[in-house]
Amino acid sequence: MEIWIYTILSVVAVSLVALSGIVLLSVNKRYQETVLFVLVSFAVGSMIGNVLFELLPESYEGIGDFVTIGWLVVLGLVIFFIIENVHMFHKHHLPRKKSLKSVGYMNLVADGIHNFTDGILIAVSWMISYEVGLSTTIAIFIHELPQELSDYGILIKAGFKKKKALLYNLLSAASSVLGALLALTVGQRVEGFAVYLLPVAAGCFIYLSLFSLLPLIVKGNSLGKTLLQILILVYGVVLMYFVGE
Repeated sequence: MEIWIYTILSVVAVSLVALSGIVLLSVNKRYQETVLFVLVSFAVGSMIGNVLFELLPESYEGIGDFVTIGWLVVLGLVIFFIIENVHMFHKHHLPRKKSLKSVGYMNLVADGIHNFTDGILIAVSWMISYEVGLSTTIAIFIHELPQELSDYGILIKAGFKKKKALLYNLLSAASSVLGALLALTVGQRVEGFAVYLLPVAAGCFIYLSLFSLLPLIVKGNSLGKTLLQILILVYGVVLMYFVGE
C-alpha cells in the first residue's frame, strides 16, 4: 500500500509542474533564460547520477547479467529516441497559420505519451526501493520544469488562450498518473516486471540527459558560464549519490 501512496504522490507532484509555465513565462526573458540554464544543468546531472548510482546498480543486483542489462538500456534509448523525435516533429513542422492549432494538439498528444512513460518509470522505481523511487522522482521532476515551460509556450504560439493552454498542458501532464497506475497494476501480477524495466528507465534517462537536454546548454557559453554549468551538473550527480545512501 505504501508503494501506491508514494507513487501517486510523486506523479501528482510531477504533473503539477505543468503549472510552472504560466509563472516562468510571466518573468522577463533574461531571467527566464537564467532559470532554464540552471534547471537544465541540474536536470542533466541528476539524471546521470540516478542512472549511475541507482538504476544500473539495482538492475545488476536484480538481473545479474550485463548483456541483458545492456540490451534493455538500448531499448530505453530507442523508446525515448522515438518519443522525442515525434515530439520535436510536431514542434517544428506545419508552420502555416491555419495549421498552428493542429500543431498545438499534436504536441499535446506527443507530450502526453512522454508523461505516460514518466509515470511508468516513477512507479517501477518505487517498486524497487524507497531510495530508487525518490531519486527517480527528483530527476523527472527537475526535467519536467523546462519541458513543461516549452510545451506551454508552444500552445500559446499555436493560438490557445492562456487558461486553456494551462488546462490542456495540465491534462497532458496528468497522463503520468495513468502510466503509474498501469505499472503498479501490472507489477503486482508479473514477477520481475519492475526489475527488468529499471535498465529500460536507465536508457531513457541517458537519452534525455545527454541527447535531449545537454545540447540546449552547451552552445556558445563563456568560460564562466561553462564552469557554472559544470558545478551545477556535478551537484546534481552528487545529490543523487547521497539520496541513494
